[in-house]
Amino acid sequence: MPKPTYVTSAPAGLAGVVREAREELGITQELLAGLIGRSQDHVSRFERGWGRTDARTLDRWAHQLGYRWALVPLEASDGSE
Repeated sequence: MPKPTYVTSAPAGLAGVVREAREELGITQELLAGLIGRSQDHVSRFERGWGRTDARTLDRWAHQLGYRWALVPLEASDGSE
């Protein structure tokens, strides 16, 4: 079985999207944690950019918040070459 892919620290943009989506839905970190099978501390640390999580948890996160993940090609003009 392949090893899980981990996000070792939440990029600021991703952490912000997660927090904003949760707040817009009016749900607490504790409730979200229960929905994704993680602790409230896990959600809190991730939202602050300190957390570590795996791709499966990110998928559950997206689903519970009404999102889906997508790979989007980088534009040549974004300076990430």
